[in-house]
Amino acid sequence: MKKILFFSLVFVSLSVSARTERINYELATEVKSKRMGEYVVRYLRTLGSMCMGHVQTLHRDKKKNWFIYQSKTLCEMDGKSATTGFAYAGIKELFFEENSIHMVISTMPLVTGGEYLRNCTIKVNKGKFSPMSCDKPERVQG
Repeated sequence: MKKILFFSLVFVSLSVSARTERINYELATEVKSKRMGEYVVRYLRTLGSMCMGHVQTLHRDKKKNWFIYQSKTLCEMDGKSATTGFAYAGIKELFFEENSIHMVISTMPLVTGGEYLRNCTIKVNKGKFSPMSCDKPERVQG
């Protein structure tokens, strides 16, 4: 009984910490950014992160100092945690367009083998992120 309780607590703490993860900028392994009007949109991936990455919009205040306007962690896919809901979940490609972030996300299910790819988009409107929308996953042949 104690083991079940322990593993349940570990699972819950991993799930909660992934959604509220703080970004350690010193551990950034990949950073991409693009200016979108008055905002800068930035993607970060950090070493040891529980998430697939983080997206942020930055804006200037009246004194021309940059600040984080909005931040979103990319920790879930299909309602599952990126770390505990898949054998693997990660961003293969990421690029910016005029008002959106486009990604190719690779996932490997826990039960059935194989890699699945899907195209996902997050729209950016006046510095605010829309929910991520994704195409149906397609199995990689080979």
